[in-house]
Amino acid sequence: MNNSSSGEVPVMVGGPCEYEIYNGTATICSVTQTNESIGQAEVAGGPGYAGYEVRYEFTPSEELPVWVSDYLNQSGNCSLLLQLCNSWYPGQAFLEKYNITEGAVFQARLSAIRSGTCTPVVIELEDVDRCDYFESESSLTG
Repeated sequence: MNNSSSGEVPVMVGGPCEYEIYNGTATICSVTQTNESIGQAEVAGGPGYAGYEVRYEFTPSEELPVWVSDYLNQSGNCSLLLQLCNSWYPGQAFLEKYNITEGAVFQARLSAIRSGTCTPVVIELEDVDRCDYFESESSLTG
């Protein structure tokens, strides 16, 4: 049992982690509504809007370690899923704000874990803030 008044420091799980950074591009392959992405509108505590499943492909501008290439290719091309930081699907207004359409190309950065037990591969698209929850705020006030 963790008791903060006991003066004991909680055990850290999962970190700290170090990553190698690889630059490249992300090409949006598909923007579709699925039963799951639409259904998030009805989830208690969810965003309050129907979302879109956005699939993309990462193309590195430099050679990746074999394990990273294997990790990316295990599901095939265009298998990467773009979701918000909290795993919600982006909605229509988010797609419009960040110009996310089929065929759009973004500069991207792949972080591959070097040490620690954090997420092994993280890809961020430049100029796309996946933690921008403005859509859920407007749906709650509208």
